[in-house]
Amino acid sequence: MSASREKKSRQGKTEELSERQLKAQQEAAQAKRNTIIYTIIGVVSAVLVAALLIWNSGFFQNRVGAVVIGGKTYTVADMQYYYGQIYSHYYSQAQAGMIDNLDYELPAEDQMYDEEEGKTWKDFILEESVHAMSEIKALVAYAEKEGYKMSEAGEQTVRENMDSLTAESAKNGFTTVNSFLKTVYGNAMTKARFEQIVRESVIASETRTRYEQALTYTDGQMNDFYLEHRDEMDLFEYNCLYFNMTVTPTKNEAGEYVDPTDADKEAAKQTAMDRADKAKKELDSGAVFNTVADQFAGDIRVAVSADQSYLGYELNTLFAEWMQDDERKGGDVTVLEAEDGKGIYLVQFLNRGRSEEITADVRHVFIAADKDEGADQPTEEQYAAAKEKAQKLLDEWKTAGATEELFIEMVEKESADTASVANGGLYESISSLDGYVKSFTDWALDPARKAGDTGLVQNTDSSIQGWHIMYYVAPNEALWKLDADGAMRAEDLDEWMHELTEELGVTVLDGINNLGA
Repeated sequence: MSASREKKSRQGKTEELSERQLKAQQEAAQAKRNTIIYTIIGVVSAVLVAALLIWNSGFFQNRVGAVVIGGKTYTVADMQYYYGQIYSHYYSQAQAGMIDNLDYELPAEDQMYDEEEGKTWKDFILEESVHAMSEIKALVAYAEKEGYKMSEAGEQTVRENMDSLTAESAKNGFTTVNSFLKTVYGNAMTKARFEQIVRESVIASETRTRYEQALTYTDGQMNDFYLEHRDEMDLFEYNCLYFNMTVTPTKNEAGEYVDPTDADKEAAKQTAMDRADKAKKELDSGAVFNTVADQFAGDIRVAVSADQSYLGYELNTLFAEWMQDDERKGGDVTVLEAEDGKGIYLVQFLNRGRSEEITADVRHVFIAADKDEGADQPTEEQYAAAKEKAQKLLDEWKTAGATEELFIEMVEKESADTASVANGGLYESISSLDGYVKSFTDWALDPARKAGDTGLVQNTDSSIQGWHIMYYVAPNEALWKLDADGAMRAEDLDEWMHELTEELGVTVLDGINNLGA
């Protein structure tokens, strides 16, 4: 991908450019839920994972009630799709190493999700399945009451999903779509039933989006929200030193590795603490952070992170409370042991405040440079060839009329950034905190930038390198306003969805335990 986000040390590096991450905790929590709920619209991609849930007979599925929603009883067969998709969602995450307490090779009912509550992963997935299905049914009912019809884009989504299902079926050697679906979801699943699920999912998504887009907030409301959530929404600036106190195993005379003793570990911890305390005393006495950090230059056991900037909800939980204390002053220093016991943090607080940075909306076409096999970077000649192509395309666009519509056409024909092609190369609300490569961010956030500005930007820092053809759409809101708007919107959506499902009524039946049996 083109302008990759370079995440700060705590977050790791992402290889692809994607839209700005949701900033407020409430919005992030809702987004996580919707990722789960609306995976149902992505129907075919993870469908084979659910083959772990094969049923031998549709008789039982079609007759045993699993849940009552809006006075209507839905059978195990009706819920099997939702369970399968959510099961697939979590097991795929576990396989990718994103979930620590779920072994993707073991059944969900044999693994604990919450030891204190005695809840297994199957219990949790069942809860999520009911939640997803009830929200979709509630949204469909609301759409019918309001007279909402599926858009043409929604109809196209349904067609594409059904076409993908047909292709996936053939790719896996099935003679019919129905035989494929029965293998994955059991004998009760048919093509017609599957298409109905897809249609309801799309209608639900469009109805939710329609409601969300109608929500508006005044500056006064956003300011009040900010004042209530300063600790999460403020931008915190600080310096940090990390002293690694792990002990490397040594070899004995036989060449075998020997684990460090408790005494070795305690000595390493004391050394790290002594170094941190010494640095703290120097900073407390007025020394400049960079001067103190310089004494550890080249020391692989000390990580230096100067001039860090994080929003409150992104802060390391180890020192978040300390930094969010209203009594905190610029220059204050603390020393804390890492929660994993592997190191010591020294943190110097610099400042906190509302982020007034004006964000930007831009479009881009990414022209990837060729790269020799096994090479980390293109050669200068390969970069030059990509730039020449980018300049030629930009010149042709200007000659053709230089409109935003023509730029979008160029994106669709030429851009190597597949993630943004469907959106016309658009990236919204870009800020300096997002972690786009520096050249991309610097161009987008140039205060002299005007609507319609274009230019070429080289990208040498992402997994795929080359040149961006940039188009400046417009400035967006200040970052804090976007955060407040997003968080308030998420809260209101969550409350609305809760009201819809409560109004509809949901009762879980004992038969639900037969899902995935």
